[in-house]
Amino acid sequence: MGDERKSGGIMPRNLIKVAPALETDNVLPEKNGLETVSGGLQALPAKTPAVFHEDIPLHTRYRDKVSWWAILYRSVPDAIGIGGMKYAFNPAEVKWRRFSWLLLVMAAFGALTYQVVDRVQHFASHPKSVDVSIEYTDSIIFPTVAICNYNTFRSSQLTGTELGDFLTIASTDPTSLNMTKYYDVLTSTNMSYLMTEYGHELDLSVVFATYSRVDLEKKANFSVKLTEWGPCFVFNDADNGYPPVTVQRAGKSYGLELMLDVQQWEYFFSPFTRQSAGFQILLYDYGSVPLIEDQGFGISPGTHTHVGVEVTDVNNLKPPFGSCEDKELKYSDHYGYAECDQECKADFYIDTCGCRPYAAPDLDSIAECNNWEFFTCVLSGFAQFVTNHTCDCPVPCSFRTYKPTISTTKFPSTFWTNVYSALFSFPAEVFPENICFLSIYFQEMSIQQINQQVDYTFFSLLCDIGGSLGLWLGGSVLTFFEFFDLFSNSIYVYTKRVPNRR
Repeated sequence: MGDERKSGGIMPRNLIKVAPALETDNVLPEKNGLETVSGGLQALPAKTPAVFHEDIPLHTRYRDKVSWWAILYRSVPDAIGIGGMKYAFNPAEVKWRRFSWLLLVMAAFGALTYQVVDRVQHFASHPKSVDVSIEYTDSIIFPTVAICNYNTFRSSQLTGTELGDFLTIASTDPTSLNMTKYYDVLTSTNMSYLMTEYGHELDLSVVFATYSRVDLEKKANFSVKLTEWGPCFVFNDADNGYPPVTVQRAGKSYGLELMLDVQQWEYFFSPFTRQSAGFQILLYDYGSVPLIEDQGFGISPGTHTHVGVEVTDVNNLKPPFGSCEDKELKYSDHYGYAECDQECKADFYIDTCGCRPYAAPDLDSIAECNNWEFFTCVLSGFAQFVTNHTCDCPVPCSFRTYKPTISTTKFPSTFWTNVYSALFSFPAEVFPENICFLSIYFQEMSIQQINQQVDYTFFSLLCDIGGSLGLWLGGSVLTFFEFFDLFSNSIYVYTKRVPNRR
């Protein structure tokens, strides 16, 4: 002790060197070493960090170390935001809990799949619904009215003539008919000529007519149209060139009233012989073709027929949701079922007989059948047309119908029989056998709208799928993108190169 103090200071101790721990992470910053020596701390030279050797190739990939399924499996809990997935696919959870959640998720997936398939099938069936509404309006187009006598030719014009004899034998005893005997008279005339010259006349058939209690000029307001039924008198005919007649108020006082004369004493044989007496009435849309034979209703003499009209506009859907089609026609600019049916029949008879029937559209290039062709080909071909021929006439996409509500009363009353007899110079016994009274009017100023609508749209399908996804799995549309991201990212990681270290 004494010697140490004598030396004038503290003797130096053994040197202690402190160095940092060996770094194992090459990306950490470098650390300086420290050396403790007598008299203080000295910095040691900086330790060289670990580096990758440039001569070792980076060829190892994750797929050489782990399977893609393992990467996918471990990514599910964090990548997919579906309820229960984080428990079912989390390795840290106990097995019974993972298994329970897996069963729940699978059951939810099954329910979701069932509902989605059901909705997709429903969408693929193209369902439609029908919307019915009532539209009230201030003005409605009055229907076109066709008035057709059950008789075709007048007895006073044909009795005792060669044509009259032919029609009589053809109707009463066709087996004894010698067609060649009448060849000249049949080939020199056609059915249009017979109906125009020997049919009922407008002035004698329509005793009087009023519209909204205003007298109508017969020849100015009615036209004669040749139909399959025969010659008909038509009110509000588009072929007249006049604008359509409209009505502004409902009720009998604002409709059409007609007194008609059946003229039973003029009834005669014809190829259209009908055993009834009266008129066939058809209400149809302005500008369309009348189907007298298939539609309409009859009125009989000695009655007053009251016809209340209801208007219906129908709008159908085209395929794939509906079956309507506005087919292009050769003989008409407007498609309707009546126009299509008329064209179909005309083409059949043109192909079969080489001529067009009288009720077909007027075609300059094809002549009308004369009466020989009519009786030998057209009439005999009618049965073949009905039994063997079909017409491709789909339902129109838009059309208007006039539905009649019909009631009848005796006409005229005993009191008015004497009045009308004096007024029109008719014998009293004429009225119950020949006179009809017809009133046509709107029951109310409204139009029933029947519209087919798409019942299940693609947007509705998406909404149902989204609702099912949220109900069963707590997911949304973004869940699909999460699945896409999961698969794409796992593939990316699976194929990614892993750097080799030294």
